Amino acid sequence: RRFMVAVAARTGQMLNYANIADEISKDAATVKKWVSILEASGIVYLLEPYTPSVLKKAIKTPKVYFRDTGLAAYLTRWLTPEALAYGAMSGAMFETFVISEILKSYANRGIDYRYCVSYYRGRDKKKVRKDGVEYEVESEIDLIIEENGILYPIEIKQNPAVTADEAG
Repeated sequence: RRFMVAVAARTGQMLNYANIADEISKDAATVKKWVSILEASGIVYLLEPYTPSVLKKAIKTPKVYFRDTGLAAYLTRWLTPEALAYGAMSGAMFETFVISEILKSYANRGIDYRYCVSYYRGRDKKKVRKDGVEYEVESEIDLIIEENGILYPIEIKQNPAVTADEAG
């Protein structure tokens, strides 16, 4: 149970086996095996990074997503609509929901999506301004869909009012 809760609390994040292992007092190899069981049984999906050879600064760690946001919410004890909408995990839960629905749309059409969806996160920093303050953040694209050689970048935001900085 502690393992499941630890993974659910990381939905929408880059998968760090050692971090989960420390939290549940197991070794990283065991956690990796257990995650592979969750993946094989369809409970989680590991979204692989977009890493063509020209992108030397791309981070190559997969992101973990629960396939069922209801199960992730139950395990993390985010049990009310208000907690899910406004709580600390609201963005991650929303991203998890969107990714899950996109994957389901591919599966329902009989398409093997494992090779046409990915995400990008790079070590290159970009400067963004928010509320008059300048920050350095890593470049990130929440989801990349590749179809017929064309890349479709998708930014997933819960906030209905997206600023130009968030879109750039």
